[in-house]
Amino acid sequence: MLVATPEVVRLRLEAAGLGSRGLAYLIDLGIKYGIVAQVVFILEALRLNVLAELPTLSTIGLIVLPLVLFFYQWGYFVVFEYVWHGQTPGKRIMRLRVVQETGHPVTLWEAAIRNLTRYVDLLGPGPVAMVLTRNCQRLGDMASGTVVIKEKRDSLEDIVPPIGGAEGYGLEAEEFEIVADFLRRRETLAPENRKRLAVRLASDLRRILEQRSVLVPQETDDERFLEELVGFQQAPEPKQERTTQK
Repeated sequence: MLVATPEVVRLRLEAAGLGSRGLAYLIDLGIKYGIVAQVVFILEALRLNVLAELPTLSTIGLIVLPLVLFFYQWGYFVVFEYVWHGQTPGKRIMRLRVVQETGHPVTLWEAAIRNLTRYVDLLGPGPVAMVLTRNCQRLGDMASGTVVIKEKRDSLEDIVPPIGGAEGYGLEAEEFEIVADFLRRRETLAPENRKRLAVRLASDLRRILEQRSVLVPQETDDERFLEELVGFQQAPEPKQERTTQK
């Protein structure tokens, strides 16, 4: 799954498959119903020992409890995905995350929409849709415009080898990846886009690092500044063998 950012940098996101998403869901079920079981046990004990003496309150409790359980089961996913930026405990363990199809974080609205159809998906349409769609989307994902991706936690050395001063300049991993991706792909960009993107990246990073009181490279050329910032080194040109005429 390729996502183009406003800076014309294309990011590759890997959609999670049916297996990993299923395991994440089973983990969430175990956590969710483990909590529910404890709450129901306490409420049932309370109803038998206290509310039995108050028939009106006992009747109200029998009506309210199913509603509370419904909103809890639905809200479990919505709240976690919104507060944890697209993750539930199960997704975090499986290193999955819900994002918009544009690659942006999910909003509360999207988290609510995708989970409203969860129980319809569980009746069968969900797994079928995940198998047939390109980005393994169930009905809830298609309705909300979201996709579940795998989180890759590569070391910085895997992005643009070799690395020199990235840690010394205090770059965060996301900032480093953006610069590294630009340096790797700049030869494929149109000259005007390449220059415009280099200027914008360099300007933004100079400002950000100055706010962090970090001593930045003194390079005036924007691309050279970015190269020094991440310790990027061009591959050495192959040596030409000198031949002598006899």
